[in-house]
Amino acid sequence: MGLVVVSPLWFLGPYLVLRGCSGFLVRWVGRYGVLVAVPAVVVVAGTDLGLLPGGVAVVAGWAVPWVLGIAVAGGFGRRRDGVWMVAGGGAVLGVLVTVGGYPVSAVGVPGDGRSNLAPPSLVAVALGVAQIGVFLALRRPGRTGVAWARRAVREAGRVGVPVYLWHQSVLLGAVAVFAGRGGLVGVPDGGGWVLDRVAWLPVLGVGLAAVAGVRWRTTRWGRIS
Repeated sequence: MGLVVVSPLWFLGPYLVLRGCSGFLVRWVGRYGVLVAVPAVVVVAGTDLGLLPGGVAVVAGWAVPWVLGIAVAGGFGRRRDGVWMVAGGGAVLGVLVTVGGYPVSAVGVPGDGRSNLAPPSLVAVALGVAQIGVFLALRRPGRTGVAWARRAVREAGRVGVPVYLWHQSVLLGAVAVFAGRGGLVGVPDGGGWVLDRVAWLPVLGVGLAAVAGVRWRTTRWGRIS
């Protein structure tokens, strides 16, 4: 149980590494653009094929969206670029899970045999590219659109990490209270499993909102200008 509670902290390792490399990455992206992400994609492909140790993909896999984020912050990406990223990332994702034998689940579930996040696989990379593409495709052109996008990113950044760190504790609390009831736990074995999880989302959402409310009142997290 303790391992599950602290497991969300895994991201601190690659985050600190990429944060420390940001100065170099900003300069490289300024010179070479999004091509800086290509070596990281090659490394992830090498780990998927067993040519490289899986551990190197922990940083390389997240370097791809990190580099793309730096590029977007520096002015890269029009709506057309976003559409191509969604189409390309989605197409690669579809091929990997239908032909390549990769699991459909992004986080790994019992019975899959492997996870797309431990270490990050090409599925995680393709998903990240598609998600950034969605952001670019939906960002409105012009000054108003840029202001809206910056505000959305700023506010999401303020609440994203706290929500991520707390959601596992809320889930474990629900499992402890309602274990064995309504299919909250168990192996995914059909459409009923999906419906059970969807039915629990409002309960988990209320729990997360309650925890967030406490944090909102007791910390500066809720001070969104």
